[in-house]
Amino acid sequence: MVDTARDRPATSALEAEAVVLMGRVFLVVSGLACLTGAGLVFLLIPGSANAPYAALAFGTMAVASLLCARLQGRRQRVAVTVVFFALVLLVGINSVVQGWGLRTPSMPLLGLMVCMLSVAAGWRAGAALCGVALAMVVAVLAYVPTVPGGPGLPGVPLVLGTCLLALGTGLACGVLASQALARLSG
Repeated sequence: MVDTARDRPATSALEAEAVVLMGRVFLVVSGLACLTGAGLVFLLIPGSANAPYAALAFGTMAVASLLCARLQGRRQRVAVTVVFFALVLLVGINSVVQGWGLRTPSMPLLGLMVCMLSVAAGWRAGAALCGVALAMVVAVLAYVPTVPGGPGLPGVPLVLGTCLLALGTGLACGVLASQALARLSG
């Protein structure tokens, strides 16, 4: 695999500027998505005893993401990595606590996070996040029985396959975008 810009020192000012801008945008988008998710959980699941805690956790991640967007250079790449790893773990914890298993609404976003991290922090960080997300998906599958859907809804194998497909395509697209950025700016 070819090293990407985030895996070695920046070779051009354009590349360094593009990576910082993308990292900042990814953190802001993640922060806004967490804030929206917190609101959805709090407003649309009022009967759940765990909803306020989930909303608080996603709200906290929203604040952390938005604060990290102000960082520069290596600090920002580290912040993007830490925030995305924390979000993957939060999605896993939320799926266990809520009892939703693989049907957790935010599960399909794991692949997008892998893609974004691959671009912002390099393919190695994206691959590591993909590995952690894969372990989390397997742990959720093992520890939380995913309730079969009603008639016409997808079964557990299809839901699991969709999660795995999202992770694989997220990693592939992130690596390709990261390498394209390195080649275009170098």
